[in-house]
Amino acid sequence: FVSLQEKKDVVKISLLAVHQSIRRKGVAQELIKKACMYAQALQKNIYAVTQAENIASIRLYEKAGFVQKSFQLIYHKI
Repeated sequence: FVSLQEKKDVVKISLLAVHQSIRRKGVAQELIKKACMYAQALQKNIYAVTQAENIASIRLYEKAGFVQKSFQLIYHKI
């Protein structure tokens, strides 16, 4: 599944997940492609957020044509 958030002028891919049994079969790429098509139909830009240590996710987005635009550290109190 892919979870999208629409904002004023952009669409954010906030969560993307593929069941373990069907990974590496192009499903995530297709979900990203559909999300991009959706944003394009709305005439909005699209961006994604992922964790810096999630190299597989970063590579997936880069393969889909995304480029890193910013880096943000978020701290949580334990």
